[in-house]
Order: sequence, then structure tokens, then C-alpha cells
Amino acid sequence: MEKKEDKWRKPRSVKEDTIWRCRVWKASSLQRHNTQT
Repeated sequence: MEKKEDKWRKPRSVKEDTIWRCRVWKASSLQRHNTQT
């Protein structure tokens, strides 16, 4: 597998940046939910 984290942390375009922010927000909220439960 190629470096996923590189792509994950450095979006190449504005569109990807928007998707990336959405994913990060969802992931962080899910993590918070799982941690509290």
C-alpha cells in the first residue's frame, strides 16, 4: 500500500480538502462517541 496518511493529511485540491475535512470531522466525532460509550 502507498502512504495513505500522506494523502489523508495533504489533500491535492480544494474539492478533496472539503471531502477531507468532512471525513476528519466525521471520524473525530465517531471517535469521541465511541470513547464516551
